[in-house]
Amino acid sequence: MKELKLIATPRGTGKKGLAELVDASVPGIVYGREFESTPVATDLVKLTKLFSEAGNNHVVELEIDGKTQDILFKEVQFDPVTSDIRHFDLYAIVKGEKIKAQVPVNAIGDSPAVVTGAQLVAIVETVEVECIPAKLPDHFELDVSSIEEIGDTLHIYDILVDDDVTILDDPETTVFKAEEIREMIVEDDTPEEEEGEDEDGEGEEGDGEDGEGEEGDDETKE
Repeated sequence: MKELKLIATPRGTGKKGLAELVDASVPGIVYGREFESTPVATDLVKLTKLFSEAGNNHVVELEIDGKTQDILFKEVQFDPVTSDIRHFDLYAIVKGEKIKAQVPVNAIGDSPAVVTGAQLVAIVETVEVECIPAKLPDHFELDVSSIEEIGDTLHIYDILVDDDVTILDDPETTVFKAEEIREMIVEDDTPEEEEGEDEDGEGEEGDGEDGEGEEGDDETKE
C-alpha cells in the first residue's frame, strides 16, 4: 500500500476552538504515550478520502506545522444524517512500540458449498492484532475452497500469520461459515371475506316469509 499523509493545523480548545474552524474543516485530536494531546483540524474532503484508504490499520504520516509524526486512526465519528466525518482521534505511534489494531479478513477462492446453493456468511470481519507498526498487515486472507457443504467453517486459527504478528482474539472463533439460504415468507395481511355471508342473510329472511305463509294457511282453514 502506498504511503499516506495527512496535513493538519493546530486549533484552540472548547467552544472558542470550534468557532475558529473554517468551512469544510473537521476537528480532531492527536494523543499518544509520548505525545502531548493536541487539538487539530483538517479539510473534510481530504480527510474522508484518506480514511477510506487507511482505515484503522494503516500507518499515516501526520504533518503539523512542518513537523511529522506517524499515527493511526483510533476513532472516527460520523454525522448520522449526512455520514460526513465530524470528529477524529489519532494515536501517535512511538517508534519500535507494539500497537494494537483491527485487521480485515477477506475470503479468497470459491466455496463448493456456495456453488451447490449455500451462502457464505462472514461471522467476523476483522481480528485484533498486536505488532510493531512496520509489520501491521493491510488485511488477512482465508481460502474458502475448503468449505464444501452446509455447516463447514473456517476459524481464526486457520489464518496464516507472520511470526512478528500476534492475533489477540480467541483462535476458536468462527470467521466464515456455509449456511442454508432461507427464503423469507411474506404473510398476506389482507382480511378474507366470509363466504356465504350474504346468502345466509337472505336464507333467514326467506324463513320468515315461510312462517307467515303457514299462519295464512291456518286462517284459511278456520
